[in-house]
Amino acid sequence: MMKRIVKLLIASMLVVSGGAAGTTAMAAPTKQPRPGLYKSTAAPVGMPFSLPEGLELEEPIHGYSSEDPFKCDDKYRDRSYGHGDLVQLCLILQNTTSKPITLTLPPGLMFISQSTKTQNGILVQKIAIEVPAGERFFAPVLMYCANGPRQPSATEDNYHLGPIIQYADFQELFRALADRDISRQEAGDIQVMVNYLQEGKALLPRHRDALDKM
Repeated sequence: MMKRIVKLLIASMLVVSGGAAGTTAMAAPTKQPRPGLYKSTAAPVGMPFSLPEGLELEEPIHGYSSEDPFKCDDKYRDRSYGHGDLVQLCLILQNTTSKPITLTLPPGLMFISQSTKTQNGILVQKIAIEVPAGERFFAPVLMYCANGPRQPSATEDNYHLGPIIQYADFQELFRALADRDISRQEAGDIQVMVNYLQEGKALLPRHRDALDKM
């Protein structure tokens, strides 16, 4: 009788032990979101971006409305830079020199919302803005959403200039889009691709086919 009880106890211990080991083996590690992207509320990480000498950017940067741009020197969408619909900002630049200055904004440059309820913005192509000598210049800039779960930008939202992200999968997208003319319809497709990347997913074959046709 005693031997039987011992065997039952050993069997029970093996079942419990095996169950715990099985659970541990099946549990996949949780992938942490990249700072500033998708659901992350942390500040984005990347290379610092600095303005050319003689050029100043007023901060906070305010949201822009392409339908009612009175806060951005009445510049409508046809005078804007970049593409994308979810994050639209008005950059106010002051040229303190006696010569024009060209400001080049690289792909991967992020603009950080001061509210964690509003999407951060990201550029996917290079933008060149020529600021006339001695002028306070308004430049509406359209860009992509880097945080799908958040709200798009609005005119009452405030932003500040962020870093240039360096993730390899984003760099692949930037290279594929370099020097291409992007239509508004294609911008919608690009936002879907940015959504995949911000969530840590790889682009699908259909995304790559769409890029090849742009």
